[in-house]
Amino acid sequence: MVINKNLGSAFAVRPEDLTPANEDGQPTVIPTDKQKYDFDRNGWILFPGVLAADEIEKMRDFAMRLHREPGGLTEHDRCAMAGPLTNLKIIR
Repeated sequence: MVINKNLGSAFAVRPEDLTPANEDGQPTVIPTDKQKYDFDRNGWILFPGVLAADEIEKMRDFAMRLHREPGGLTEHDRCAMAGPLTNLKIIR
C-alpha cells in the first residue's frame, strides 16, 4: 500500500532538508537543476574528480584481491562493500 505517494511528480528536496555533512565530515553537495534533469533523463550522473587517484588505486587493488584471492581476506572483508570500497556509498 502506498500512502501519500505522488507518482510522476518531481521529488523536491530543499537544501535545508539535507544533512550539512556526510559521515566523513565532508560537506553535502547539492545537485544543480541541470544535474537533476540529466539524472532523470539518463538514469545516471557522472561527477568527475570525486575520488582521488590514490583512493581509486586502493579500491582497485582491494577489488582485484577480493576477486583473485578471497581466502586471503578475513571473512568480514569478503564483500564488495568492505575495505576501501566502503567509501563508495549509494545515495538514494
